[in-house]
Amino acid sequence: MSVMAGLCKLVGACKLFELDVSGFKSLKKVKVTFPDSLTIVVGSNGSGKTALIEVFELLKELLRWKRKQIVNPFLKWWGYRNVVWARQENLPITIRLKLNIQNIPDAFSKLKEEQKQSDLSLFRRLSEGSSIIDYEIEIMKNKITSINERLSLNEFGMKVIISNGRMKFIIRNRPMFEETIRRMERKVERELTDILKGKKKLTEFTFFDILYVLPGLTKQIRFDGIKLASELKKFQKMNQKTQFRYLSSFLKESLQYMMHVIEGKVFAFELGYESLIDLGIEILKEAKGEISNFIEPAWEEIRENLLYNILSLLKKKIQKKDFPAIRMLCLLKFLREFVTEVALIISCSATLIVNYLERSIILKPLNYGKIKSLTIKSYAEELDIDCSNLINFLYTITNGTIPEHVLEIIKEIWNVKDLEISFEDLPYGYISLRFNVEGITVSQISAPEGIWKALAIEAATLFEPTIIAIDEFENSLHARAQDLLLEELRNSNALSIITTHSTIPLDFAKSPNEILVIELINGETKSWRLSEIDAIKKKLEELGLTISEGLLHRFVTRG
Repeated sequence: MSVMAGLCKLVGACKLFELDVSGFKSLKKVKVTFPDSLTIVVGSNGSGKTALIEVFELLKELLRWKRKQIVNPFLKWWGYRNVVWARQENLPITIRLKLNIQNIPDAFSKLKEEQKQSDLSLFRRLSEGSSIIDYEIEIMKNKITSINERLSLNEFGMKVIISNGRMKFIIRNRPMFEETIRRMERKVERELTDILKGKKKLTEFTFFDILYVLPGLTKQIRFDGIKLASELKKFQKMNQKTQFRYLSSFLKESLQYMMHVIEGKVFAFELGYESLIDLGIEILKEAKGEISNFIEPAWEEIRENLLYNILSLLKKKIQKKDFPAIRMLCLLKFLREFVTEVALIISCSATLIVNYLERSIILKPLNYGKIKSLTIKSYAEELDIDCSNLINFLYTITNGTIPEHVLEIIKEIWNVKDLEISFEDLPYGYISLRFNVEGITVSQISAPEGIWKALAIEAATLFEPTIIAIDEFENSLHARAQDLLLEELRNSNALSIITTHSTIPLDFAKSPNEILVIELINGETKSWRLSEIDAIKKKLEELGLTISEGLLHRFVTRG
């Protein structure tokens, strides 16, 4: 199992539990939660169901645009004007995602030992510090497409804002921020006490700081190794109480300096990447190259950029004080602790976000004409939105052999007792899918559309994606097929979101929790879930109605 395969396992353990969208099509301001693995979205024509699915499509188009695979992320909608709320091009589109990452440690424990020795271990470290990733992207199209991003650093009580490659901090929860910083201060104080008293050797990072960072940043105080040695000697002659007082004072000073800089309105530094998406794409490129330390280069770059920018602003404050070299060493040690954690959160979060979106599958109405046409055999790592490459995608993810459990599902949907599905290589590099139904060969051109739809959904689950979003799920599927495929979606590890005009899928819901109702009110999409579930169930039982009948005849309404 490779590094990339291990990363996919960890990303698969993440779950989207909240989506907040503003300014996209009819979704002027919509917040949707996902309490279960399956969400059945029901609503009338034009209510905004497709717009909800297209939110994920837009995010994937942004990834393609950032990879320079397309020139415009809004191209398939014929421009920004056709996707922004009320066609008001001066408004932004904002999408906020909240991912639950608390299952990463469990997924990590199941990886092979060689994978655990790679940078994959950093994701376990990330999830142990925070249970969620809170990411927001604001997209604006004027003459050029621009994006602004916000990432919450929950354990620090901060969020970072990234715009045009520059990043700045905003403290959102001061008590939490101060508690985290004090915890770091205590840790650094213990380490520095041992170092300055000669009980502990200087770390590799401290050697690096002394030899390279300090001389470059503190020329005004003429720092060198001899000066540090002299200060250390003088410091070590002091009694322990005096040493502790100095050290504590230096660290508190460092803390105050750092907070002053972070809270400064003008403080922003170069991230080293245009956006978090660019950062995530770059890290994934390393992971796909099977480099075990695939995060370290980006992590180190962000860490050094942040460290250098903060120190550049602080060096003048230290140059005229007592023990300037030791003061700077304390500041460096403290800042190292801070920027290391911040850079880790940013790097790992960007990687998870990009890979999570990259591994989502969106299915819109299928292009049966293309699916049934002769296809040149090729490797397909992603399923097209209209499933036009379904045969090649199926061949790629199954290695040419349809799994037995998929055959069993297709048999029941086709209502046959015996079924074989096999790939056939044709002359001139073509490939086809052959169906042997109870001893009779059925060509792919003659296979029912419902069978192709079922195969597309099964292919999506076999890929083990993060999200499966299906628009107009009920198309071409009879009731039994819908029931079977809904169960397949539930049993997959993905968050599954389907839209439907039909009431049939509602009656196959395991719980009213799975149902999301979409309505268009005064031109705006509004969404709601059923509240007081037990009371609704009791009411429907008394009336002898199904959940679909209750919604259709408005016995069940928005609470």
